Amino acid sequence: MKKIISTGSVGLLFGLLMSCNQTDELALKLGPIQSKFHLDKNLITVSGISSGGYMAHQYHIAYSDQVNGAALFASGPYNCAQGELETALASCVESAQDLDLSLLINNVRVAEQKQAIASLGNLKDDKVMIYHGSKDVRVDRNVTRALADFYAALDVKIKTVFDVASGHGFPTMDFGVECENTETPHINNCQYDGAGEALSYFYPGLKRKSSLKGRVYSFSQSEFVEPGGDNTLAETGYIYAPEDCQKGASCKIHIAFHGCQQNAENVGLDFVENTGYNTWAEANNILVIYPQTKSTYMPLNPKACWDWWGYTGDDYLARNGAQLKHINNIVMGL
Repeated sequence: MKKIISTGSVGLLFGLLMSCNQTDELALKLGPIQSKFHLDKNLITVSGISSGGYMAHQYHIAYSDQVNGAALFASGPYNCAQGELETALASCVESAQDLDLSLLINNVRVAEQKQAIASLGNLKDDKVMIYHGSKDVRVDRNVTRALADFYAALDVKIKTVFDVASGHGFPTMDFGVECENTETPHINNCQYDGAGEALSYFYPGLKRKSSLKGRVYSFSQSEFVEPGGDNTLAETGYIYAPEDCQKGASCKIHIAFHGCQQNAENVGLDFVENTGYNTWAEANNILVIYPQTKSTYMPLNPKACWDWWGYTGDDYLARNGAQLKHINNIVMGL
C-alpha cells in the first residue's frame, strides 16, 4: 500500500544552477493515498518549464487519451532531439537552424501507428498554451515557435505568449529574480501569473486564487516504478493538496514539471511553493503533482533534467518509456 508523507546537459542543457537542499524533517506519516484523495482522472492537465516543458509536451502526446491541456514554457517540439544529445544541443536549445518540422510530424505519426503513443485524434479538443520570454537567452525563440507550429500542424488549439519581457524562467506575479534575468532559481518576478494564465486557459471561469488552507505533501516516487524497472527519478516527489481535496472532494489533477536543476535537491521547495499554482489550486479543487528528477552520471544527467533526448533508453518518448510510464503510475496511483 503506497503512503505519503507531509512536509512543511550538460553545459547548454538548461543549466539551471542552484544549491541548497531541503529535507522532510517535519514529515508526519499519513494514511494510504487512496483513502485521502478522490481524483477525477478525466481532468488532467500538464505544464513545464525548459526541460520540464519538453517533458510535459511528451506526456501530453503520449497520454493524450488522459490529458486535456498543456502549458509549455521555453521548450521545443516532440522528438526534437531525435534521441541524440548532440542534436538536442545543435537544434533544440540555442538554435533551431537544423530543425526539420516535417520530419518531426512524420515521426510522431509513425509513433501513433506503432501504438507507442495514444491516438493523435485525442488532441483535437485540447488547449495548449506556449510561452517564450522575449528576453530569454537560453532557448531560442524559433525553437519554441517550432513547438507552436508542431501543434498547429496537428490541428490543436493553441495560445501563444511571446511578448512578456522575461528571461529563461517561470514567470510569476511577485516571486523570483528580476523578470528579464536568466539566473537561479529560474523563477521570475514579472507581474505575470504564468500558472494562473495556464489554469484559467484550461478551465474558463475558474474562481480567483485564494489563501492556502491545504498543504504540501511528500511521497515516495520509487514506489511507483514499474516492477523490475530502474528509478530514474528522485526518491521524493511532492503534491499540493487543497483543503477540500483532503476532505474527500472530487479534484482535478495538474502535473507541474520543473526545469533542469530546479528540483528540490537544488532549489528547495521554491518551484513547489512559489510558482503560483497552489493558490489557484486551493480555490478550484486542483491537486498539483510536482514530480522530481535527480542528478546522475550513469545515465548521464548531471543537471537533473527530464529525459527529452534519450538518456533513459530508446523508448523515452513512448508511453512505456521509463519516465513517462513512471509519472503515469504516480497519477493513476494517487
